[in-house]
Amino acid sequence: MVLLASSGAQAGAWEEFETRCLVPMGKVASPTTEGLSAGTTKALDGFMEGREREARTFVSPDGRVAMLVIDPSETEFLACGIVADGDPASEVDWDMSEAWLDAQISEGRYVKAGQSLLGPYFHSTEWREPKLRYSSLRGRDPDVVFYLISETGLES
Repeated sequence: MVLLASSGAQAGAWEEFETRCLVPMGKVASPTTEGLSAGTTKALDGFMEGREREARTFVSPDGRVAMLVIDPSETEFLACGIVADGDPASEVDWDMSEAWLDAQISEGRYVKAGQSLLGPYFHSTEWREPKLRYSSLRGRDPDVVFYLISETGLES
């Protein structure tokens, strides 16, 4: 079983990311953790190494979809990510994330801003302050996806 979407159907990682991270943070609200259990997953091992403090982590009952939330502090910005493997990380799921990004770039809502360990990252434009940073990573064998949105110290 993976996390459940509001409809009660099994949700992929992208749908969970949109619902729990992307939409709330786009509205300058906190990520949504309602209905999740505190916990971690192997896919998150090492992600927080070298960070000042730990992220709050939540996980689906089978451990295949996990969410992390980094709360803001003097040295960290609010961030939210979803990582998943297996069915929630399918080709269809990845294609949905790519379609969303293409639409955001076409509409002028996000622009490519640089490169990180996760790959290219994109900043929101003038519609939201502080700007948001979006990045994603896809791995194979096994299929794994990681979607991350965070606030930045940048203004429009």
